[in-house]
Amino acid sequence: IVNNMNQEAFVYHNQSMENKIGNYIAVKLIGSNKNPKSFGARVMIAYEGKKIQIGECTNTRGFLSTSQTDLHFGFGNVQAIDSIFIRW
Repeated sequence: IVNNMNQEAFVYHNQSMENKIGNYIAVKLIGSNKNPKSFGARVMIAYEGKKIQIGECTNTRGFLSTSQTDLHFGFGNVQAIDSIFIRW
């Protein structure tokens, strides 16, 4: 759901799964007792020898907003990733 200033809210719908296009990986981090949702952790995924994607686990994305804590990374036609690094 997107809500911009002075505009009506609208919904983006990702249809890549229904259309069977592209590859992705979802990462769910499970933290310690003091930080069970792993807020602040960063995930870095390296692929195709030189490309990198980075995601940070947070529960907000802006003023009065929230988001799920799972991190999603899209890879298009890439068939394999080289490595996953997690900084707790």
